[in-house]
Amino acid sequence: MQLITCERSKGKHGQTVQKCKNSPSSSPIKFTSAGVKLAATLRRGKVIFATGFAIGANAKTRLVLTPRRAIGKGRYLLTIEHNARQSRQTIMIE
Repeated sequence: MQLITCERSKGKHGQTVQKCKNSPSSSPIKFTSAGVKLAATLRRGKVIFATGFAIGANAKTRLVLTPRRAIGKGRYLLTIEHNARQSRQTIMIE
């Protein structure tokens, strides 16, 4: 799985740019529909650390999140939503 976190910041001449970075994760994510963009939430307990979307594919899974808080190493609960169905999985971020 590839975890990508993106933040907006000011670049040259006051333009808004998006800075993204990759974080390794050791946990595979299982999807029921490949290639579809699904809403995703990363949380620990009741605290939401990031929101975004997940795209599942046969070879790669990408999780693109916009952080609300600093995401450190540890265990998080990933909630993926599709057609009013929720799938919850525990992932480990290294």
